[in-house]
Amino acid sequence: MDSFNDKVAVITGGASGIGLALAHGAIQRGAKVVIADIRDEPLAQALAELTAAGGDVLAIKTDVSKYEEVEALAQAAVNRFGKVNLIFNNAGVFASGLTW
Repeated sequence: MDSFNDKVAVITGGASGIGLALAHGAIQRGAKVVIADIRDEPLAQALAELTAAGGDVLAIKTDVSKYEEVEALAQAAVNRFGKVNLIFNNAGVFASGLTW
C-alpha cells in the first residue's frame, strides 16, 4: 500500500526503533498517527520529531500490559481522529540471557 491518505494508524512502541520508523513511514504515506509508549521522555521526543516531519500525531503514554490503558489509547485515538484503520502492535521487551 503506497498511500494511507485519510487513514489513522495506531502504533504501540512508537517512541523508538521499529515503531518510530513505522510512524515515519505512515506519515510519509499520508496517515494520521497515534503513537503509544510506556516511556514519557522518548514519547515526547518522538512526538516532536514526527510533528516536525509534517505529521498529524497524537502521543499517548500506554502500558500495553494493562487493559485499561489500552482501552484509553483506543478511545483517545477515536476521540481525536474519529476512527482507526491500522494497528501496529509493536510494543515489547527483549530480555537477554541464557536459556537451558
